[in-house]
Amino acid sequence: MKLAYQMRPGKLLSFFLPKTSCGRPRIYELRYIVDGILYIVKNGCTWRCLPHDFPPWKTVYYYFRSWSLSGLWELLNSALVSLARLCAGREETPSLVSLDSQSQSAEPGVEARGLDGGKKVNGRKRHIAVDTLGLMLICLCTSANTADSVAGQKIVELLNNKKHYSKLKKILGDNAYRGVGIDFSTGVSIEASERKEGQKGFVPEAFRWVVERTFAWLNRQRRLVRNYEKKIIHQQSINYIANARLCLKRYEKWLQA
Repeated sequence: MKLAYQMRPGKLLSFFLPKTSCGRPRIYELRYIVDGILYIVKNGCTWRCLPHDFPPWKTVYYYFRSWSLSGLWELLNSALVSLARLCAGREETPSLVSLDSQSQSAEPGVEARGLDGGKKVNGRKRHIAVDTLGLMLICLCTSANTADSVAGQKIVELLNNKKHYSKLKKILGDNAYRGVGIDFSTGVSIEASERKEGQKGFVPEAFRWVVERTFAWLNRQRRLVRNYEKKIIHQQSINYIANARLCLKRYEKWLQA
């Protein structure tokens, strides 16, 4: 991680990407492949409409799919979040995490879609865990009819199982996560907020409002305004890539400061 402090954002991505000396030499550099993927996420165009300034769309999509199946995007996001936290003067891993979900409409033909009866949305639901800076740590996409407590349980298990979040002490969530259980041996507690009597509309709460802001940041990436990916694992990868872009922007501002 110390070596990453001396790199420009373009070379920083190449530092985390897999390298191999076997097989035929690559025709296109991995940096141009990543640029094409970032263009898709930011502008929301289809793969076949990728401009000719980038490598062929089939090549770009091949790497996107391969890295999605291998879990590379999640690892890349985790590394960039840690780097962004260090640049902000924070610890590498957070001690406080906030959970929330958002239902989004989906294109016809996508897998694992359902109807959210409360929001009247037919599509998918993304569940995310963010730190106090609003940087996304974990993303889990499900059908829109999946209960928050069910998906929240999976996210809590992922946070507890990963040694990278060993300093985690508290998880914040709304009333929908009240039934989420935890492993008390880890020392992590869950605090579920309740709406006070007479409160209506959006009421900001300490440390919990940042997750709503993160949803707004992600929706600025036009590929995430709607669920276009047929496979859930690809949709999760798009969310990780969008958050990685935010971390890279913070890193670039830190270099310029």
